[in-house]
Amino acid sequence: MLLWLFAAALGILACAGIRPARQGIVNQSSGQEPPFERTSVRQTCDYCGAVFEVLLARLPDANVQEDYHCPECDKRFTVTAALQPLVRLRKKRRDGKSDRYQDTMF
Repeated sequence: MLLWLFAAALGILACAGIRPARQGIVNQSSGQEPPFERTSVRQTCDYCGAVFEVLLARLPDANVQEDYHCPECDKRFTVTAALQPLVRLRKKRRDGKSDRYQDTMF
């Protein structure tokens, strides 16, 4: 009985043109998600030599400066993107050290 009431309520909402809210950014004028440009960049850290992949999502008019860090030494890099970049380690550091980049600054 409860399942039937739930299905009937959903049917009424659908007939009224009410849809459940979607996750993420939605273009209000067309009801579709904006066209993200997704790119992947392979980068080598110039401090420790680690190789990592940076996954970026960009929008034509909504990009801001976003920071990301080397996963091995925490050196900070900046890129223009719409969302926080995702970083994946591909090869570990090659310099034979275990220090962090900020530790050597002082």
